[in-house]
Amino acid sequence: MAEENKAAAAAKNKKINRLKKDELKKKIDEIEQANHVKSRYYRHLMMRAAELG
Repeated sequence: MAEENKAAAAAKNKKINRLKKDELKKKIDEIEQANHVKSRYYRHLMMRAAELG
């Protein structure tokens, strides 16, 4: 049971402000491939990418 909790914690999303630039780009690409470009999460990722430059 403890192993399941560790796996679930590892799969949990990091906060957007803590993502590094390369991690951020990877998340954006994953969402674009899944065609979820109208989601609020995607918009937040794009705003953060613009902030980082």
